[in-house]
Amino acid sequence: MAYNNKQLLIDQDNRPIPQQYDQANDIYVPLLKMEYYGKSTSTKPSPSKTPIGATYMEVDTKNIYMNDGTTWSLL
Repeated sequence: MAYNNKQLLIDQDNRPIPQQYDQANDIYVPLLKMEYYGKSTSTKPSPSKTPIGATYMEVDTKNIYMNDGTTWSLL
């Protein structure tokens, strides 16, 4: 038996996306990725398309950056 009768979120191909249930608002919300990894030579994700506060670790330099919504700032 289902926990609730709320509709799952789906992508354009009608497949469920990663999500979590927000009990306070009684809805499903997308599960946002907050940690990113790559080499210092890799292109970081666009700051405007990632959550504010998300982090990016350069695996070769061990530098860690945080997204402020506009840029990735070195911590």
